[in-house]
Formats: sequence, structure tokens, C-alpha cells
Amino acid sequence: MTPTPGARLAGEMEPDLETLIDRLTESQSRIGKMCAERRGPRMSIPVDPIRDDDVFICDTIRMAKDALRRAAPPEVGSDWRKLANISKGCLENAEQEVDQLKALLREISTAIVAMKDAEGYAKSGDSKPWSAAIDQLYRADSRVRAALAPR
Repeated sequence: MTPTPGARLAGEMEPDLETLIDRLTESQSRIGKMCAERRGPRMSIPVDPIRDDDVFICDTIRMAKDALRRAAPPEVGSDWRKLANISKGCLENAEQEVDQLKALLREISTAIVAMKDAEGYAKSGDSKPWSAAIDQLYRADSRVRAALAPR
């Protein structure tokens, strides 16, 4: 049997991403063969890290875990649940901000409709609806500016 590319030998450096993907694919294939042949993993004494299914698969899984840990942002480290909670929190904040922006857009739209309605009153000399519509638009504008201000 020829050595699988990227096989881990004593003292060898950690594999690159492509080698790790190759090893994961090979591990998948070995597990499939074990199942198809209804057999356990190939093992030998002394251990042969290339031929022995159990060693090869376990080494590959360890390498994948190490690669995932190295790829994790420093503030998360190996705690993937923390990352999931951070992502969930960001999503919830984004959803809340979208809801707030939708409410602001509805408020502006209502103010614009009120201004259009009040325009007719202003032409007839009644400025109260016009003033109220402008006040409504100014309030909406100040809330939009507050929402868009840097935090």
C-alpha cells in the first residue's frame, strides 16, 4: 500500500488545508470500506500510521480539530458555543435594527402623506394642518438622525 499524501509521520509539521481535506476524504473512504466490508478498522503491531485505519482516522480528526481551533477568532478560542452565541446576538441586534428602521420609514411615510394632505389646507389659508405635518416630519427626521448616529 502506498502512503497517502499528507500522512502524518513522527515529527512532521501540521498539514495545510488541502492535505487536511485529502485526509478527511480518505478517512471517509476508509470508513465506507469498513462498513461495506462489514469489518473493523485495519490495525497492526507495531502501529503503521499510514495503513492502520484507526490511527489514520483518529490522527486526521485530531488534525482537523487543531486546524479549527487555530482558525477560531482569538476571543472565541476553542469555545464554539460562545461563537454561536455571538453570532446569534449579532443576528438578533441586526433584526432589531431592521425593525427600528422599518418603523422610522413608516413614520416618515406617514409624515409625507400628512404634508400632502395639509398642502391643500395651506392653499386655502388654514396653516394648522401644515404646521402639524412639518412638526411630524421634523420629529421623524430627528429619530432617523439619532438612529444613524455613530455609537
